[in-house]
Amino acid sequence: MNGVQHAFLSDIQELQIPDAYRWLEDVKFDAVFSNACLHWCKRNPMGVLEGAKSVLRPGGRFVGEMGGFLNCVGIRGVLHRVLMQRGHNPVALDPWYFPSVDDYQQLLVSAGFTVTHISLSVRHTHLEQGLRGWLEVFVRNSFLKAFSAEEANAIMNEVSDACAVDCKDGAGNWAMIYMRLRFSAIMT
Repeated sequence: MNGVQHAFLSDIQELQIPDAYRWLEDVKFDAVFSNACLHWCKRNPMGVLEGAKSVLRPGGRFVGEMGGFLNCVGIRGVLHRVLMQRGHNPVALDPWYFPSVDDYQQLLVSAGFTVTHISLSVRHTHLEQGLRGWLEVFVRNSFLKAFSAEEANAIMNEVSDACAVDCKDGAGNWAMIYMRLRFSAIMT
């Protein structure tokens, strides 16, 4: 590519190479890397793997880290409960895909990858702005994007209040548990 940088935007769940970049269809890469993105790809996780495969050379690596099984445990459950109590379908609103190690390994293998590493790691995460601040960043424009500001604020306040018993210490510090699914796989 002669030192020239190129970029285009596409949904990784259904990778579409624009006409101006059709020459990329003949270019294959040694590696694809993703960090903190794939857990937002609930609609078509297999499409993500097909997209990665389409740009990798044989033997190329796909390496990533994403939210995994039990990510946001407790908080996500309270959010589901609060939404159900208000007459909403939380499963349809939930934007997240947090697979288990076994589930994601099976998906990688069925897509034609050989898994060289896969693990689930606990990451204790301090919430500088409290749980309410975290909800504003990660839930308001995804889970609650269709809600009015008034209803979204009420939901986030209720979730924050309900989670305080588990997520807030005696000094007023907030934290949560992230579960990071890390993997490395080779295209066969």
